[in-house]
Amino acid sequence: MENTDINISALENIDIDKLLRNAIKERIEKLIEIELNAYLEENPGIKNGKYKRDLKTKYGEIKQLNIPRDRESNFHTQIIEPYNRSIGMEDLIVSMYSNGISTRRIAGILEDILGNKYSKSTVSRITDLTMEEVYKFINRPLDKRYIAVFLDGLFFYLRRGNVDKEPVIFALGIKETGEYELLGFYLTVKESHNAYKDVLEDLYNRGLKEPLLIVADGIKNLDEEVMEIYPGSEFQLCTIHYARGLKSNVREKDIEEITIDANKMFKCDNKEEAIIRFNDFKYKWENKYSAPHLHLDTLNDIVRLMKSFILLYLHRQTLSSYFCSISL
Repeated sequence: MENTDINISALENIDIDKLLRNAIKERIEKLIEIELNAYLEENPGIKNGKYKRDLKTKYGEIKQLNIPRDRESNFHTQIIEPYNRSIGMEDLIVSMYSNGISTRRIAGILEDILGNKYSKSTVSRITDLTMEEVYKFINRPLDKRYIAVFLDGLFFYLRRGNVDKEPVIFALGIKETGEYELLGFYLTVKESHNAYKDVLEDLYNRGLKEPLLIVADGIKNLDEEVMEIYPGSEFQLCTIHYARGLKSNVREKDIEEITIDANKMFKCDNKEEAIIRFNDFKYKWENKYSAPHLHLDTLNDIVRLMKSFILLYLHRQTLSSYFCSISL
């Protein structure tokens, strides 16, 4: 594999929530642009630039949202405020751009939001244009190779008649340039290895053929699913999940010290040094906590946490910048 110039600094301040907010911001702006175009089809007028406003969401505040306007200031978007009073515009975006959401459901949501303000033909037009954007996003082609692909499931309250907490699986890729990309997010009934298999198959079908490393938490049999679809890739347990698991299994007074010691294993320059750090960590803490409490039942566990060491050193620096930029 050829050497690749990687922009490490691009990952130093990576923030998953910020990445999601940016995706939501982009989709909200596109929805409102579609709404304005449909409005101007039925009402004489012309566009007149945009103004900015902030929007609070459950994922944090979205800054500098670009809201288009018409010259006479007669257009007022119906998308943001009405929906925020129910389950949240951000949930609409997550629902719309997750695979498995039916066209009928999305159309029903938009009709509920816009039905009293626009004619049926205009609502239908907005729905059709919105669905075009949805399909473009969820079917867009991906790069052939990524240094790493991170998979994680987050739970959100979504409305399906009733409001229930459902998992959404996120796929984040790190390119050979060091750029990171939200590859997709997938609504599923249960966070299982079968659900992750569906995600992996979608990524493969959209062009991702050579991820060097796939990182996820310890979902049972997930590593087998990865090897079936990507036999040339390595699978690594997520060090972030590992560190969080430590916090929940040790005494309050030991959390800071044991987290520092655990981090030493993942900030080494090579595999040999990492194994030494692992042995130091195990020797120091195994008399105080059992192996299951330390999530280190066997040496194989720590090896699965350090697969990134098999990559070129330059690639591992990029991955290290990612791992260490997330606050434990």
